[in-house]
Amino acid sequence: MPHTFFDEAAATWDDDPTKLARSRLIADAIARAVPLDGVRDALEYGCGTGQVTWALADRLDRVVLADASPGMLAVLGERLQARPEHDRARFEPRLLDLTRDSLPPASVDLIYTSLALHHVPDVPLVLRRFRAALRPGGHVAIADLDRDVHGHFHRHSHGDDFDGHHGFDRDALAADLAAAGFAPPAFETVTTLTKIVDDEEMEFPVFLAVAQAAGTV
Repeated sequence: MPHTFFDEAAATWDDDPTKLARSRLIADAIARAVPLDGVRDALEYGCGTGQVTWALADRLDRVVLADASPGMLAVLGERLQARPEHDRARFEPRLLDLTRDSLPPASVDLIYTSLALHHVPDVPLVLRRFRAALRPGGHVAIADLDRDVHGHFHRHSHGDDFDGHHGFDRDALAADLAAAGFAPPAFETVTTLTKIVDDEEMEFPVFLAVAQAAGTV
């Protein structure tokens, strides 16, 4: 989808306490599922303003925070400047779109993404690029929406601009991960989002899928 929606939303993104609470839940679930003491270098893909990374910051050494939205990265830069000076070198903002760009091979131990993958047009391609960037034994952690058959979650949220996926079927995502070179993922439901759709309150589960890099690229 065009990045203008996120560019325009970036300035007030962190004003919503429900987003901050959701990010903390996802961060805690990642910390439970991945042995973070073995992570030297991590990448958050589709980082937005960095909410999940800031919730994990004390448990990670170095993080690349990557996003395709310049507006989100601008706000992220402000958040980074607010951190203690001695701490800033651990975090690197980066403009990145893995449908067009790639990452250095075997350069990170953990890649995590929160409610971003459903905006990616070519998910299998991005999963392959995740796998290529991971060191042996590295992990990917994907938090996203369960399959929303009728597309209710994004109705009216992005106008006519939304052209992503209406969530993911867990079995289909597991198959895509296997095809990209990952071991079978473990899934858990970490939170539920509530939205008013056509005057009706609806709930949308959010899963975390964690998979380890299998074999060699």
